[in-house]
Amino acid sequence: MVSNKEKDKLAFIKTASSISSNLAAGWFGLVFVVPNFVPFQGFREASLLTTDLLSGIVFLLASYKLEKTII
Repeated sequence: MVSNKEKDKLAFIKTASSISSNLAAGWFGLVFVVPNFVPFQGFREASLLTTDLLSGIVFLLASYKLEKTII
């Protein structure tokens, strides 16, 4: 039988995983959408796109790790 404390922990992990997944989707969306509206002129834009991509990867990995702890 699962206690209320364990249910609360699982609910928190699922919520954190969902939030991480949505944030990752947002970061990847920025990688694809921003270049269509902002002209690519140099290092600043390249560094911002790289940061967006890395942030998406980090949040995707966080979501994966959190989901893996549930199983």
